[in-house]
Amino acid sequence: MKYPSLTTPPHRLVCTRGMVHVEFVIAALPFLTMIMGIAQIMLMDAGKLAVMRAANAAARAAVVILDDDPRAYGGEPRNQAARGSQRHAEIERAAAGALVAVDTPAQRATDEDTVMNAVASPDSLSVTQLLTPSSWLRSRVRVTFPSHKSGRVGMHDDVTARVEFDFPCIMPVVRYLLCGRTGRTRVLSSEATLPNQGAPYEYKGPPPAGSASNALSEAADSSDGVFSDQVDTFVAAQNGTSQSAEKKTP
Repeated sequence: MKYPSLTTPPHRLVCTRGMVHVEFVIAALPFLTMIMGIAQIMLMDAGKLAVMRAANAAARAAVVILDDDPRAYGGEPRNQAARGSQRHAEIERAAAGALVAVDTPAQRATDEDTVMNAVASPDSLSVTQLLTPSSWLRSRVRVTFPSHKSGRVGMHDDVTARVEFDFPCIMPVVRYLLCGRTGRTRVLSSEATLPNQGAPYEYKGPPPAGSASNALSEAADSSDGVFSDQVDTFVAAQNGTSQSAEKKTP
């Protein structure tokens, strides 16, 4: 082996082999980090849009559920939705339903329960399962009412529903920069406000069947005569339309 002498010029002692690989690593790591950061930010922006939709869904569900028939919620009082009650659980379910689009595939689908199978077989259970919030998703959705922290709401109060969602951060490296020390989730929140749809009557008779005609008829029985006549006209028109459609059907 030949060793360089002390008189060898300095530029002759430099080895340039592997410089391309080193330069690639130095340039690629920041570039890949930037790409993953952009991807994570885009996912979080999509999550924010979904949470905004979930807040709107929670507010819409709240103004209907709060003053609904107590018999449908285990006898719970009207216009009250304390955390842990059936009314509150139904409102949270409505909010979680709007977040199905950001649910993680690993928690949702099996080999037989996929979007492809749901589209190919719309009569199967795959459609229902894919559109139903998973237990993983529901455990990460929280609905509160900042304007009514006690859970009690007036008949015509404005109901503000606040939805918080633990959004999963999945991009490596950058998730520790964007999602805190744990790098697992980031809390996304949004609020929506709607007026409470209070019912100025008591629920009587059998539990409502869920049809618009039955609900309007029940409201007419407990209201003034002018509104009762309008409801009777509407129900009669609806029934007449249904009967004429049945006669035309061979």
